[in-house]
Amino acid sequence: MLTVMVEAYNGQGDKKVKVGEQQAKKPETLEEAVKLYGAVSVLKGFWKSEVIDIQRLIRTPLKKELSENERLFKSLSKDEQDRILNNRGGGSGL
Repeated sequence: MLTVMVEAYNGQGDKKVKVGEQQAKKPETLEEAVKLYGAVSVLKGFWKSEVIDIQRLIRTPLKKELSENERLFKSLSKDEQDRILNNRGGGSGL
């Protein structure tokens, strides 16, 4: 567990003014976080962070190249795609 200084500022750019600072404990592992904050709080904190990430992706989607599997899948006919999607998780393969 680390002890870190957390600083707070008001304003932006040249008008940014430091309004205070406080020491805080920063867990270095999941186990330390659960011990310090409790499992429910850690899960709530994770979910808040995840929602922010999802919202960011909605606003500015990543422009990634398709993987080889995605490229192959998109080259199939609609019927072939549907057959694969309907069989997923069944372990029967293609």
